Order: sequence, then structure tokens, then C-alpha cells
Amino acid sequence: MDELSIWSGIIALVGLVLFAGSFGLALSYNRALQEETPGNRRYLWGYFFGISLAVIGVSLWSLVFVLDRIEWRLLASLLPAIVIASGVYIVQRRRWAWVLGTVLSLMPIIWLVNAIYGRNRWDEFDQQGSRIEDDPSRPRNEPQLVRRPIGNATVASATTNVNADGDTNRPKEPAKEDYARALDEVESAKVDRGLWAQALAETEGDMQKAKARYIRLRAQQAVK
Repeated sequence: MDELSIWSGIIALVGLVLFAGSFGLALSYNRALQEETPGNRRYLWGYFFGISLAVIGVSLWSLVFVLDRIEWRLLASLLPAIVIASGVYIVQRRRWAWVLGTVLSLMPIIWLVNAIYGRNRWDEFDQQGSRIEDDPSRPRNEPQLVRRPIGNATVASATTNVNADGDTNRPKEPAKEDYARALDEVESAKVDRGLWAQALAETEGDMQKAKARYIRLRAQQAVK
């Protein structure tokens, strides 16, 4: 076996390890995103693309030191730095980084794929986590009445009504099936985004409490 074959095998092995590592890290990030914001689309390709760009940028940077003159090194190091920065900020779901990284890929097929992929997630870019603050213009204790379909019924989410005589009329408790249906929505990341935002706001961004609050609110929508 000649030296060229050995180096080719080493490069292929390193590339395979980097690919597997990047994909595994992307899976981990995507799983965390789905747990944090169940209403958002999956971002597996975005994480993989960003991590891969950062790895490529580091590889390019290592080649800069092959150059003899320091001026050339400084000039040539700009491109790897830009590639690394775009990769890192793609992982953070920044719009400008998505556009820049797509252009820097220099691959028309990537341009096409990223154009479609990015357009479908454009409104979700630049989001800083899932914490949603309460609307300061809305009184904190004011009930929010929202009518949304669940099952075959369209019902209200208000839990307590007071009539003109001061009597309190309480609606029926949701059935177990209503709670189960709401739990399925949370676990499948197919939640009602408006109701999920309300649950997050009422629990001040606590994910576990927000899930429980969402299930309660969603189940109450099945009660007339």
C-alpha cells in the first residue's frame, strides 16, 4: 500500500468521524429545540448545516499556516473566520447567517435546498429561546376567552363566569379523553401556538409548568 492510499484512507476516516459527530450533535440540538418550543418546526438540517460549516471553517484555518508570508496568512484567515462565524450563528438560527452560509457553500443544490428550508422557517429565525413575556397592556387577572376547535366542538377557555347576581357558574370538568388529547399535542409538538404562548407567559417561561398549564387550558376548551 503506497503513501497516497494511506493518506486517502486517513482523510476518509476523519471525514466520516466529523460527519457522524456533526449529525449526532445536530440531533441533540434539535431534540432540545423540540422540547423547549414544541410549536416550532424541526431544525435538524439547519443544525447540521451550521455545525458542518463551522468544521469546514476550522479545517480551512489550519491550511492558512502553510503559507509562508504573514501578510498572506492574515488575508487568507478572513474567509475561514467568516465561514466559522456563519456556521455558529446558523446554529443560533440567525437570518443573516443562514443567507451568508448558504452563499458561502458555493453549491447550487444547497442554495435551492436552503432557500426552501429557510423560507419555511423564516418567522422562527432570530427567536431568543421560548420565554414569552406577558403583555403589559393586558391586566394580569383578566381572563382570556379564546374560542378554538377541539374535536368536534368549538368552546371557550374561560374557567369561571360570574352572573349579574354575583353567583358563580362553574363549567364541567374536562373528561380524561380531553386531557389525553392535549397531552398528545404536547408530545407530538403539534400544539396550538397561541395557547402555548399563553401557557409560557403565565408560567414565566418554566417549560415543565408551561406544559402542564397548556394541557389544562387545552382540555378546558372541550368544556362548554
